[in-house]
Amino acid sequence: MLGKLLKYEYKATSRYFIGLYIVLALLTIGNKVMITIEATTDIDLKVVDILFGIIMVSYIVAIIAITVATFVLILRRFYFNMLKDEGYLSFTLPATVGQHIASKLIVGITWFVATIVLNVISIFVVTYSKDINYVKGISDIAQELTQSGGWGYVIEGIIAIIVTVIGMPMLMYACLSIGQLYTKHRVVGAILAYIGYYIINQVVSSVFLVICMHSLGYSYDTSAFTNQVLIFSIVLSIVISIVSYVVTHYILSKKLNLE
Repeated sequence: MLGKLLKYEYKATSRYFIGLYIVLALLTIGNKVMITIEATTDIDLKVVDILFGIIMVSYIVAIIAITVATFVLILRRFYFNMLKDEGYLSFTLPATVGQHIASKLIVGITWFVATIVLNVISIFVVTYSKDINYVKGISDIAQELTQSGGWGYVIEGIIAIIVTVIGMPMLMYACLSIGQLYTKHRVVGAILAYIGYYIINQVVSSVFLVICMHSLGYSYDTSAFTNQVLIFSIVLSIVISIVSYVVTHYILSKKLNLE
């Protein structure tokens, strides 16, 4: 049943994200054309420089807006399909609550990763120059990491990013689920739930940093400190993901109120 839910989710959400990606493609082409014109012509007019600046600023804002819109659409899909009137239909399907949550999470992560990857490709296309040897640059960075023993931090950083990408939407699902326990002010309830999480997260992180700095003493070992922070971030994200899943599953199973 999970496969059918995934197929339906991709079909239901694709029209929104494909539209975003078309906009991104048009912006990429437009900015590349402007940069090419700027670099290959001798026109020295302030109006051209101003227009070029406006287009570049608009491009940067658009990249940020598309990323934010992706996250908002992921949350919107969960909220309306699980916690609003559509929930009546969703929960009549022969699927478990866990399968519903998994389908929303998998599809949401897919679109979010796709947005990030396309943003990176777009930025590369816009900023690409024949004068820059990208292969040599990557090779030099890899060699530097090898010599300095920095690959461990790179791997830890990648793991931290992965668990964060999984944990953040799961956390938002939990906040939205908690919010629906408020009969009349569900959105406010979700916001309050997130504020509560934020406060707890800041307290736990602050306590960890104090303990970490105390354990290092006066050694000022940046390498050890970075390693501890990365490991802490990974563990904290995993814990948040598990707790968020348990909370979401419990509320959708036992406390769901669609009225």
